[in-house]
Amino acid sequence: MMKDIKGMQDKIKAMRAEMKKLDGEMEKMHEMSQTMEKDVQKIYGY
Repeated sequence: MMKDIKGMQDKIKAMRAEMKKLDGEMEKMHEMSQTMEKDVQKIYGY
């Protein structure tokens, strides 16, 4: 029984780490798209 609980905790930890990684990548993507928008505005004068 205790082993099952430990396994679940490890799975939750792994999932949290994955979510954190995804959050970081989403943030990078967001920053990149903002930078691209600024560049487009510079080029086309919007």
